[in-house]
Amino acid sequence: MEPPNVMTKSVFTVYLSKSAGKDMKPYIEQIISPDDRSMRTRVMVTDSEYGSGGGGNNVLSYIFEFIQNKDVCYTFAAIVIAWIRARNGRSVTIKKGDTVIHAKGLTEKELAALLAEKDSKIHIDSKG
Repeated sequence: MEPPNVMTKSVFTVYLSKSAGKDMKPYIEQIISPDDRSMRTRVMVTDSEYGSGGGGNNVLSYIFEFIQNKDVCYTFAAIVIAWIRARNGRSVTIKKGDTVIHAKGLTEKELAALLAEKDSKIHIDSKG
């Protein structure tokens, strides 16, 4: 029996900055089935917090893995585009390999096409 939230199918990985993740995480959890996603966080722990369970405010980034299918790609793309639109004036940088994309002008369809590519690892960061 395999542990829960271990992705065995083709996935795409999204690294969300702290601010982007904090904003998008509730929508991702509400809309995308737990069977289609897993999440980890990168945190910074100082010596005084080690072993105490502290560090909730020390999240550096959120890392999501999503099953790579058309429905999940479009759903996640719609969440990201809605988030961009709600953040008037925010520019979002998407890094994929050596390519840097400024997502301010992307449509759901264009973003979903990026996500649908094999072995996708995407970093999303918001700038004020």
